[in-house]
Amino acid sequence: MRTRVVILGLCLLLVLPVWAQQNRGAGKVVTRTPTGEALNLYDNSWAVVIGVNKYQKWPSLQYAVNDAKAVRDKLVTLGFPEDNIVYLTDEQATKMKIERVLGDQLRRQVGENDRVFIYFAGHGQTEDLPGGKQEGYIVPVDGDKSDLFSTCISMADVRRFSERMAAKHVFYAIDACYSGLALVRAGEMDPKDRQYLQKVAQYPSRQLVTAGSAGEQVIERNGHGAFTNAMLIAMGGSADKFPPFGVLTGSELGNYTERGHKLSFCEKHQIE
Repeated sequence: MRTRVVILGLCLLLVLPVWAQQNRGAGKVVTRTPTGEALNLYDNSWAVVIGVNKYQKWPSLQYAVNDAKAVRDKLVTLGFPEDNIVYLTDEQATKMKIERVLGDQLRRQVGENDRVFIYFAGHGQTEDLPGGKQEGYIVPVDGDKSDLFSTCISMADVRRFSERMAAKHVFYAIDACYSGLALVRAGEMDPKDRQYLQKVAQYPSRQLVTAGSAGEQVIERNGHGAFTNAMLIAMGGSADKFPPFGVLTGSELGNYTERGHKLSFCEKHQIE
């Protein structure tokens, strides 16, 4: 089954280390435009990285925690201060803890000119609703498939978390398979425009990239989830379509993950 990578929004900017000028430990990101002007992209950088292998009521996964660690380490190389990264694995990744971090902690900490990167590796599930609608969920360590609404985190919840943050750019990368996405798509810009960076950087954006669809399970091979492995390669600079910029947008990240590798990240599998 071919993957369905969903890219919502326009821009979270990941500046490659060789191009970034960062105040040590501050999370501030400054780069140069093609015309040589200094451009302050962000005042601070925040991340929440979650990986669950050992579920209480779902089948265990092998590599979600490894993937979460790899993503955390990659974010540090991209200018996210370690103190600004919340890292939750296995028994730490309860519904209450995740909601407290995303709904309360980030709301208090994040400023209007900040970026936020949120990563989840674990199970996802889809619930059929009346009228042919569906709701997608990410499954915390204590999630119960018999009570999805009360024990898991819905895409409606994800939207609410986004609305509570003052951040300029919020990017979700979810290595789970489900349907029922609930973020709003933003417009595209022509990257050949010499003012591209300035224009892209100024607009608020909320984005989400996910591994697959309902009724599927994440594929794990060779020590990593296929989706996260492709994303890490993209974050290393391979997805930057315009090397003179030295800037990777959320759209480039998602497009590379989907088209650049042509991998199937999820497979049909009914979770009992």
